[in-house]
Amino acid sequence: MQLQFEHGDNYIIIRCEEPTRLDALTKDAFFQSVMGVYHPGKAVILDCHNLDYIDSAGISALISLRKRIVQNADRLILVGLHPDLIDLFHISRLHRVFDIIDTLEMALKSLNQTQRRESTASVTEVNLVAQSREGILVLQLVSPDSLIEANSVEFIEKFKHLTKAYKRILLNIDHLKNLDGMGIAALVHLQSHANKQGKELVFIYSSQTLKRLFKMYHVDDLFRSMNSIDEALAEMRKPTSIEKIHAERQNKPPVNRGNRNHAEYVDLQFLHSAKKKMVESL
Repeated sequence: MQLQFEHGDNYIIIRCEEPTRLDALTKDAFFQSVMGVYHPGKAVILDCHNLDYIDSAGISALISLRKRIVQNADRLILVGLHPDLIDLFHISRLHRVFDIIDTLEMALKSLNQTQRRESTASVTEVNLVAQSREGILVLQLVSPDSLIEANSVEFIEKFKHLTKAYKRILLNIDHLKNLDGMGIAALVHLQSHANKQGKELVFIYSSQTLKRLFKMYHVDDLFRSMNSIDEALAEMRKPTSIEKIHAERQNKPPVNRGNRNHAEYVDLQFLHSAKKKMVESL
């Protein structure tokens, strides 16, 4: 597989010099070649005009490549895919995972727009907005939209500081668009911290991007999550089984044990007298 590389300020363009198949025979060489020139902080634009065929092994190589690039908060963009390959991505629903753009010019324009947006705001500064509702702390992650190594420690510290006085916490992370390995580790740490502190932590998100990322990292079943704050609050208002038992005991009428009729113990008195007579006769 012959690949051509073109380096820009914030991107690397990778082209196939001749008609190419990305399959079990070529996937390893392809992956190693791309990772050999990739540097964090640059987007990777894969020009697919000469890419004629992709099998399941080739798809796996692209998924692995995307995972490594996204972990650094960078983008992998596929441009110039043939109609048959676009159909393949749609059938497998991978068009929802991969960044697919029609032309190279459109991809470069997209990168420049993203760079301008990032230059107007801090990429790493964590902004958590707290609100108490019915004794439940609602935390909203306002910015940034990426939880990565550069801001994961600050995110954990701010969360712990804001939640000290609360036992029940809703953490809205629906704003997130990207997570790397350290970002995932930060969320896992918060869940573990809450469990050890006897706190109830619920993650709020409905984003399909987050759901795919959690599934990709195999942590989709580690977090208690709900789609909205209102749904979570309604669920938390429901009494737990322990609270139900306590309420039933509180509502149950008291039993009067101090004014019992002495006749209730007649049989016990008779048994005591009979036992005494038997002993005396012996």
